[in-house]
Amino acid sequence: MEKINICKNCRYWQKDERYIMLMKAAGFSDVDEKETRGYCKRYPPSRKEGSQVWPVVGEEDFCGEFKR
Repeated sequence: MEKINICKNCRYWQKDERYIMLMKAAGFSDVDEKETRGYCKRYPPSRKEGSQVWPVVGEEDFCGEFKR
């Protein structure tokens, strides 16, 4: 059975094409080439919490805020 309510199928998820390249450049040698990461654009970064970047999530993740 195919998983449909996951991040890669959500309207708020934006794929990050540079993830693998950036992780390797930062010195992480054990990066899975098949792993796809992106940003959840559901809620903006919170300045209260000190974050200034969108949350990074995998394409197979699920948070409960899924929207088509």
